[in-house]
Amino acid sequence: MRQETVEMALEKAIAKASEHLFFQELMEVRMQRPAESFSPGDYLVLIKVSEPLKGILVLIYERHFAPQLVTEVIGDIVDDDNAVTDGLKEISNTIAGNLMANMVPDTPFKIGLPRCCHIFHVNDLPVEYVLNFYFDETRIGAFWIME
Repeated sequence: MRQETVEMALEKAIAKASEHLFFQELMEVRMQRPAESFSPGDYLVLIKVSEPLKGILVLIYERHFAPQLVTEVIGDIVDDDNAVTDGLKEISNTIAGNLMANMVPDTPFKIGLPRCCHIFHVNDLPVEYVLNFYFDETRIGAFWIME
């Protein structure tokens, strides 16, 4: 699988999810170093894909905007960290499903349950660059780790 294929499929997956879930249009996509984009305390969601491809989808959400993003998706005000992480997992699961549908159309796929944590050290992320998807009020970072 070529990296361009992953990037294009990811862009389509995130654009579709953003339009349907939190009603924001994707404005711009930029490849940036993690430290240029994100900070300690931001949310990191990991979803393992085991069939037919093997890898991990990693999504990064800005700490200061995540509660508003989840509030827009569920329609109720979210003000505690557990509710925010649950909402981000749901958003991420939708993105992962869209990604797999784009990468392996008409093929059954298997993804694991999303795991969410906070970033402690941005420079510890296992990639040199993150694909950042910019919206009106926030951005979502993403990368794919092949297994």
